Amino acid sequence: MQATTLRLARRDVPDAEFLHGDILDVELEANSFDAAVAIFMLFHLPQEEHGRVFERVWSWLRPGGYFLITLTNQAEAPYIRHDFFATDMYWSKLGFTEYVTLLTGLGFEIIHEKIVGHGYGPKLVEKDERNPMTLVRKPGGHNL
Repeated sequence: MQATTLRLARRDVPDAEFLHGDILDVELEANSFDAAVAIFMLFHLPQEEHGRVFERVWSWLRPGGYFLITLTNQAEAPYIRHDFFATDMYWSKLGFTEYVTLLTGLGFEIIHEKIVGHGYGPKLVEKDERNPMTLVRKPGGHNL
């Protein structure tokens, strides 16, 4: 899936630079981005790493930079979902209040939060998911 996604992105945006790596390992220059996006990915990492992801994004953002992230409402112990679209999928969730504490503890300002949802379609019949889509900002710099 990653190879296909990157191939399509490179085709559609040929002048962009794309990196394939683990957010916990990739090395990026500090204060080099105006924005970062993490959609439906955080809860596929171990709970104890979620704060580290926020720290890394904080370091990469310029002052005034924005971070759009999908969080979860309820904490849930880690588990593996077998045969999730023909693969094993890892899940590990903190509660929304815990996420806000981690984000604001670093200094992020909560700008906006909205519940977003989706269904999985006919291939996987499940209850639709609803998650807080949250926009935070690193103070300083210019506002958009």
